[in-house]
Amino acid sequence: MATLLTVAAVIVSLTSSDAIVMIGGFATTFGTIMYLMLVGVHWDFKFSSIGAALGLLAGIAVNMLT
Repeated sequence: MATLLTVAAVIVSLTSSDAIVMIGGFATTFGTIMYLMLVGVHWDFKFSSIGAALGLLAGIAVNMLT
């Protein structure tokens, strides 16, 4: 169900030019980026804290630019 809602949110954000829809699209992608760190916590991947923070910042920056 969550995947369907995410796909619907992405489709709406790609087809609409309203600012509030774009902010919702950013929130959806930022949440998706956060799942990488959640996977690391649950499956015991050893991400360094600096590398994880820099990776999240880079992902957010790329998302904002595209």
